[in-house]
Amino acid sequence: MDSGIEDHSALTHGIERMDKMNILGITVSHTLTFHQHIAALVTKTARSFYALKTTCTNGLNGNALWVVTRATLVSQHLYASQTVLLSQVQSQPRSPPPFAPTKNY
Repeated sequence: MDSGIEDHSALTHGIERMDKMNILGITVSHTLTFHQHIAALVTKTARSFYALKTTCTNGLNGNALWVVTRATLVSQHLYASQTVLLSQVQSQPRSPPPFAPTKNY
């Protein structure tokens, strides 16, 4: 008797399942969250801060320091930041607004 469920195991044979994927530089987990991407960004930021601190102690300051900071830190944080923030907001449980009308029957 046919259960109506097709067997696709031949199509996926040899394909390895991944727990995360890098799409255009953004790490997305199999649950569609960005936790791993944010953790990697924090590590990368710490390295960039150390490099900026080193260049600052070696005499880079003023406008030149801002140009280097913008090229390293700001661009990394702005890239896809709206997508990450939007996903974090959407994953939060929503509560009704305080002015929501109540039904009285």
